[in-house]
Amino acid sequence: MEMETNYPENNQFTESPGGDKLHFKIGTWIYGDLEHAVDGVSNPHECKAKCDENLKCHHWMYNMDLGRCDLKGDGGNFVSGTDHWIVGIY
Repeated sequence: MEMETNYPENNQFTESPGGDKLHFKIGTWIYGDLEHAVDGVSNPHECKAKCDENLKCHHWMYNMDLGRCDLKGDGGNFVSGTDHWIVGIY
């Protein structure tokens, strides 16, 4: 699966086809793991929706190269410098 590798700048908003705004930073969230490689997710908007469905989820991460969604709980911290992951900001 080939994905576009032109990454947006930090602290960006993007809209889903339904008009929902998505706020994210480029980087990763370390620690606080809940779930890795969430099934049925093919874009950052779906990853955020999975996090919204989970009461323990405080952050979501989406790998733009692999199309992978990870959910994170309370705890941990944001780390910049990885241009292939985005972290959802609430």
